Amino acid sequence: AVVSTQRSSGINAEYGDCCGVVGPSDWSDNSVYGANSSTPTSCCKTQYRSDSTCGNAVYSTNDKINDSGCKTSLLNWIESNLLYVGIFAGVICLLQILVCGLTCRVAIDIDRQQEAILGIVGDD
Repeated sequence: AVVSTQRSSGINAEYGDCCGVVGPSDWSDNSVYGANSSTPTSCCKTQYRSDSTCGNAVYSTNDKINDSGCKTSLLNWIESNLLYVGIFAGVICLLQILVCGLTCRVAIDIDRQQEAILGIVGDD
């Protein structure tokens, strides 16, 4: 769970200008970064990301890292792109309904073929 948290937070930090879920202090519980209150390089502000030592300083005094958490950044992104998120969710729902309908149709056809093979007359 720690590795996936690191990976997802790193991805969010790289694309969302954020650090941790709530903020940089989220990394204090991490076995790698918590011992010295540092953060991963992905938490660094864009102009400092090429500096591999950017996240090594104590996050409470480091002005090179992003202060906001990725949760806030993600919620802000969703809010600003709500129309597109809604359209995407609607399309997924419609596709699921279509697949369910097709699955039912295939099940009915299989039943009819079994009835025809066995000579059973249905209630149709």
